[in-house]
Amino acid sequence: MSREDCLDTCSKDRKFTNIPIRDQISTNSAGVGSDYGSDLKQDCKTSHWKRGPCNATCGEGFRVKSRTILVHPSNGGQRCPRKLRKVERCFVHCDSSRHDTNPSWGPSTRYEPEPIECEYSAWSAWSPCSKTCGDYAV
Repeated sequence: MSREDCLDTCSKDRKFTNIPIRDQISTNSAGVGSDYGSDLKQDCKTSHWKRGPCNATCGEGFRVKSRTILVHPSNGGQRCPRKLRKVERCFVHCDSSRHDTNPSWGPSTRYEPEPIECEYSAWSAWSPCSKTCGDYAV
């Protein structure tokens, strides 16, 4: 049923002269006037910030906080923020009682290069002196 059909039907029971159709239709009626207010300004709405876990187990680290758009703006409403994700610093107190002394992933396998042992050959014979006199002569 169109708005005009509804207006014709409704006007048989009541006098609605010079009243806009929109004001004659109840927004609570099932299916009728469902787009009433569709031209109203709607600001952007976002969720609250949700913080992820800190990437450090002890000391300073970083975490991501994010939010989502719940309602997009319409009809000139306030625009949504450009940033929906941010990185922030976090700090985890270093408490020795919190450290797992026997982690499930096993002992550390940190790579340590083997030290290089220097080997020297025997001394060679003396070479001729390049100076024949002065402080550096032999």
